[in-house]
Amino acid sequence: MTEYQEEILAYFGYWPVFCDGQVVSFERNADDIALKINYIDTDKALGALVKMTFHGVSDVDLSEHLPGSVVDTLKILSGNLHRVSIEPCYGLGGSFKCKKIRASIVNA
Repeated sequence: MTEYQEEILAYFGYWPVFCDGQVVSFERNADDIALKINYIDTDKALGALVKMTFHGVSDVDLSEHLPGSVVDTLKILSGNLHRVSIEPCYGLGGSFKCKKIRASIVNA
């Protein structure tokens, strides 16, 4: 487990791949990407708006964020740099690298 996962793990009991999570917001500036994903675990009847901020981004190759974008899987491989890949059901998808990640529950 890494530091950015703690709050999400405490709430859901695992780190999700955010399957069928709706991308509520997407923001990008020179060095950061911020996503808010509305994720629901139907088996546990748990849902939350999860905010993830990726700091020090590089090698960004993302498609356009469209209203109603839905995630199929969001994967993070950690190392010296985190490698993030988003496979879409619809809309926003692609990959990038980042130096640091923060993840939190916005509301549950």
